[in-house]
Formats: sequence, C-alpha cells, structure tokens
Amino acid sequence: MSYSSSNTGVAQVNSQGAILGISAGTAKITIKAAGNVSTTLNVKVVEVPVESVTVTPGEITLGITSTTNLTATVLPAEASKKLINWSSDNMGMASVDANGKITGRAKGTTEIKAQVAGSDRFGVCKVTVIEESAVADGITMEVPNPYKDNVGNVYENTALFGRDMELRVRLQRNGQPVKHYRKQHDDISYC
Repeated sequence: MSYSSSNTGVAQVNSQGAILGISAGTAKITIKAAGNVSTTLNVKVVEVPVESVTVTPGEITLGITSTTNLTATVLPAEASKKLINWSSDNMGMASVDANGKITGRAKGTTEIKAQVAGSDRFGVCKVTVIEESAVADGITMEVPNPYKDNVGNVYENTALFGRDMELRVRLQRNGQPVKHYRKQHDDISYC
C-alpha cells in the first residue's frame, strides 16, 4: 500500500498512514493497494488556538550578575503555536536570552515576557534585581550554647525539655557571612 497527500503544505502522510497536519486547510489523502484499488479521504487541518501562557516562577529576586532560568507553559497542550519569544521590559536591569535564561544587570524591578510567536498570548515574570551582597547562596544554623551535663559531656544542637535555647542562623554569600540572626522565643535580633 502507498499513501499520498494532494497538498503537503497542509497535511503530510507517511508510509504507515500517519497524517501530520502542517497548516490550516484541507487536503486529500489517497491510499493505493495492489490491483489498482484506491480510496481518498478529505482531511481538514485546524489550528488549536493558544489560551494561556504561564511563566515559572512568576516572581523572582536575584542579584546583579546572577542568572536563573524561566520556563513557559503554553495551554492547551495541543495548541498549534508553541514557539516562545522572550523579552525584557528593561534589558539594562534584567536581560533574557532566547531560552528564558535571565541575568540581573542593575538594581530595580522589571518584567520578563514570554509571548507565543504569532499570537497575542503571553505570560510574565516579575524580576527584582538586588545588590549582590544582599543575596545569600548558603545558610547555616547552630545552637551556640550546647547543653553540657554534669559529667562534662557536650551535646551539640540539643534543646532541653522545658527550657528555651538560642538558635543562631547565618546567611552566607561566597562562604562569607551576609547577616546573622539569633532566635530566642519568637523574637529575631540581628547580631
């Protein structure tokens, strides 16, 4: 058996009879078998319109020169158009490449847009760029005054029943402390 399409710009058919819609329109798919037997099927290819675009994450904070990747989800999943064009409202503040990778450029807030090519549908991510030193890339915690029993044994990071213990949290950037927090009860104080 052999298959053919009257308009391969609208619909194509492979040797197993699977039809691939290329663009909106109509085409005749013909199948021929041995003995000069054939039949034709009229196929209509329709475009599934884009309903929405969601950018993940929808809001992000990053430091100057820091990078992260955004993803765009086009719905419905069967939408005909899925090619995303990325853009920034302010490339001097946060730039974005063709793959959704954003880079912080200057302190401030802007939006990154993911728009489906050939459609008016788009999604956005609100980007806040902050000074590099304010962004933590690590965190540590400890109980600064570990429990010592009457024999002299030290129990690190141990809280005793019925007693308040202090917790020290350190935010770090490139291995250096950015801010220190001490937590006791429900109050936070900087140290």
